[in-house]
Amino acid sequence: MKYVLLVFILFCNVIVTFPQQNSVSQEEMDLILLKQEVKNLRDDLERAEAHLNEMREEKVAQYELQYDKMDSRLTNFIWTMSLLVAVFTGILTFLGRDLLKKSIEKYFEKQAKELTAAKINTIITEDWLKTQVEEKAEGQIDQAVKTLQNEFKSESKKMLEEEKAKMLLHREEAEEVLKSLKAKREELERSGITEKTESLNPEEKKKVEEYEESLERSKDKEDFTADDWFWKGKADTEKGDFEGAIQSYTRAISLDASNHYFWSNRAYAKSELEKHEEAIKDLDEAIRIDPKDSRSFNNRGSAKNELGRYKEAIKDLDEAIRLNAKETLAFTNRGYANSALALYDKAIEDFDKAIELNPDSSTQYARRSYAYFMLDNLEQAEKDIKKALKIESDHNWSYHILGLIKHKQGHTKEACEAWKKALEFGFEKAQEKLDEFCA
Repeated sequence: MKYVLLVFILFCNVIVTFPQQNSVSQEEMDLILLKQEVKNLRDDLERAEAHLNEMREEKVAQYELQYDKMDSRLTNFIWTMSLLVAVFTGILTFLGRDLLKKSIEKYFEKQAKELTAAKINTIITEDWLKTQVEEKAEGQIDQAVKTLQNEFKSESKKMLEEEKAKMLLHREEAEEVLKSLKAKREELERSGITEKTESLNPEEKKKVEEYEESLERSKDKEDFTADDWFWKGKADTEKGDFEGAIQSYTRAISLDASNHYFWSNRAYAKSELEKHEEAIKDLDEAIRIDPKDSRSFNNRGSAKNELGRYKEAIKDLDEAIRLNAKETLAFTNRGYANSALALYDKAIEDFDKAIELNPDSSTQYARRSYAYFMLDNLEQAEKDIKKALKIESDHNWSYHILGLIKHKQGHTKEACEAWKKALEFGFEKAQEKLDEFCA
């Protein structure tokens, strides 16, 4: 029993001791593993450190490359700015502004030094460069540009004033010339709408054009007065630009609607474009403003003649003659209206008076000739038409009337020759007579 107990105690001791031995071995194993992990970590750390060194070297290389690029950009920028300085310097030298040139050169030299210092001490980025330019250069450049603009405006203004002075002098000279043409121009104005006196000769037209040119060069159109627009309308009329004349007179009226000359002259231009109804409205206003202006009544009567309103026309022309018994064209236009109403005796009386006032008008002889022709007074008709052609050898309507006279006298060949002349000089209705009697 004793031995059994001893064996049992020994067995228990073995059982207890065996797990302890296994536990110690496990600890040693863990220690070994820990050491291995430490070694692995150290290796990883070394590799990471090597990788970091590689990255650092790569980053340094990138910065160096970026630095070289920025250095190139900065160099280009400095050259560009230097070029701008040279351009500004050239302009300012031309204008004689050496002081501003030196100021700008000094400024850009200072900027170049600051940028160079910044390049040496800083890794320059595009954003940094942009910021430096905006913060340090923009204000000064703007100021320099503004100063340059002000100087340029001052010089331009001075030159413009000198030019204006010359143009004003030229304008005064042109106005003096226009005064010498006043009688003829007023005759054109009085002619109203259907009648014109002799056209201005080329030299006179040139003077009117020079006046218009001097007006436009001495003033901006925004500064035109009502009188300026009126004279421009007159010049447009002389050139045959009646649409332009209407626009000019309209601008004059918009600035001063109380001047009856503006209305009556616009009426003339409208009637030249066969806008007779509109012309009459303008003349109504001109007469309302100045009911004592004989020319407005004459012009309105002439416009009504064009519309076939002969009786109304005669009333206006009677008033024109009452206001001015020497209104030549009023007699001419009333004679035309009486002739259209077949009142040839009255027409001849009117043409007699018109010729008495102005014996150098081919139109008045031609119209009186036609009235005599309609009264079968062929002898007097032929005398008048020959006077008309003596005054104006290319008066187409006179050749047409001569053809009528010759045909009625039985001289068909001479009549056909006269109608051919009329057609040659622009009287297209002569073709009807040629087709009828000369084919």
